Amino acid sequence: MSDRQAREAPARQERKKLRAWQKALAALSIVIALVGAGWMGYVASTGDAPAATSGDGAGALASGFAPTTPEGDEGTADDGSQTDRLIDSASGAVFRLGFGFFAGFAVGYAMRMFVRVTLVGAGVAILGLAGLQYAGVIQVDWERLSGGFDTFGTWFSAQTQGFVAFVQGYLPTFGAGLAGAFVGFRRP
Repeated sequence: MSDRQAREAPARQERKKLRAWQKALAALSIVIALVGAGWMGYVASTGDAPAATSGDGAGALASGFAPTTPEGDEGTADDGSQTDRLIDSASGAVFRLGFGFFAGFAVGYAMRMFVRVTLVGAGVAILGLAGLQYAGVIQVDWERLSGGFDTFGTWFSAQTQGFVAFVQGYLPTFGAGLAGAFVGFRRP
């Protein structure tokens, strides 16, 4: 092993690891999700759980941030005082914020690894085809291969739109998930 290779090996290993701020954000999102889950458990154990549905019959994940009662009176008693505690309405939102960020981080990190492996594999395959054609072993129809990439691009675009619709419908904290995906996808 040369001196240059000995110097570059630790640097290469360092690049593969997540940076400290990426680890800290991922850990913080887990802590936030656990705090939210703990608060939800506390609220459920004290029997003061907020109403699961809003006035329009939507589920708990689709309800807004304003606490509501089944009658839709925004959580006020007959004398006008507030009946819901802050923890009742905030526990679910805190959990979804932390979980959404961590889920986005995991998806972004996995996508970065997938893209890296896919690009290396595609590059090796194309170089292999070009080398075999140059050696006269095979004849590659590059026009037909290009048409296959166009068809794949159209299919992939349709699949991506379906995935985006899924994420927007099922991740209430889409912004936190998007931020997590950005942090996870970012090169360490």
